[in-house]
Amino acid sequence: MVLSVNQAGTEISITGGEANAAVTVWQNSFGTPLTGTSVTLSGAGAATVTGSNLGLGASTVLNGVWKFFDTVNPPVGILVSNSVDCCLAKKMDAYLTDSTCSCGKCKNELETMAEIYLLLQTARASLSMEPNPEFANAYIKYAKANTLCTDTTCKSCSC
Repeated sequence: MVLSVNQAGTEISITGGEANAAVTVWQNSFGTPLTGTSVTLSGAGAATVTGSNLGLGASTVLNGVWKFFDTVNPPVGILVSNSVDCCLAKKMDAYLTDSTCSCGKCKNELETMAEIYLLLQTARASLSMEPNPEFANAYIKYAKANTLCTDTTCKSCSC
């Protein structure tokens, strides 16, 4: 199976799955699948997954690490990191536009941005390992990036 996410992070597309298969879904915790999910692949082995068919509500941004299994193909995962990506963009905007950063804090901000970026990239790498994606490791990396991108840290650097 192949997974992709739309730009808004509200839909995950599945292609290349087993025709008409029921898909088991996990988010961030991989011991127990999500309850209340209803994902069945079409005759072409495809589906669009939204917050509605996951029991999370319409237009929900699907942030986190996701695992999908159709019982025939190996499990696959995807990282949806829209909230962290938004924070990272805001941090970079502040870094580029803050002209008062002469106290050395901007260097710390840049190091934090690099750490967040590397955590997200290595989380994606953990999910791309074949034949056994590292779902739990990907989540640990995503969760760490998410903790570095809180409302209080997503502001311009100030002395």
